[in-house]
Amino acid sequence: MWRTVIESLDLYTLLMTISSRLGIESTDGIIYRAMKLVEKGVTVTHILAEVLIHSHVKNEGYNYVSIEETVGTTKCDVYAENESERICIEIETHSIPAEYILEGYHYIIARHIKKILQIIKEGSILLTFAYPYGVVPLIPLELLKKPEERSEDELEKAIAIARKFYAIDYDVVTYLKNWIIKYVYIYDMALLRVVRLPIESITKLVHTYIELVQ
Repeated sequence: MWRTVIESLDLYTLLMTISSRLGIESTDGIIYRAMKLVEKGVTVTHILAEVLIHSHVKNEGYNYVSIEETVGTTKCDVYAENESERICIEIETHSIPAEYILEGYHYIIARHIKKILQIIKEGSILLTFAYPYGVVPLIPLELLKKPEERSEDELEKAIAIARKFYAIDYDVVTYLKNWIIKYVYIYDMALLRVVRLPIESITKLVHTYIELVQ
């Protein structure tokens, strides 16, 4: 019990230090929500990443920004909206359960596809991903193409991979074919910095990575 209390206090101190550097007031609701996540057992690194991205997105001009926001039947790590759009940001660190370690790449692909399908079925909500500095954004290459250039056969192959790990509905190719992504976020906790990486840069990065490891 005492260890849990001490760990919570240490996290609170760390959270307040980072929040102060980000210009977040101690009375901001984001602090309360972040501490609630600690009680639920969410990892410290994930919570701090949410706070960092929340701060960055808020500064981009969105009117409403929240963390761990439930949208329809799914949850967004960071959710933001303004007069013209709603966006769900999924933090992807490429963590892999031990039982899938020998199929790590496919598991990561499957997790991306699962999240895309969850959000796109909610209607007019954009989805993008956020990755820690040093992690390659392993979005399936076919989904990095323009919607009109995507091959249904290649999308079916990606869906088949996802079905190895998750219960994926049938007849979902159209959803993936129409999904739109313009950028992802890259965040650096050491520098407390977040940048947008455009789709063209993501494509080059993923191509380079695949060529190196295959």
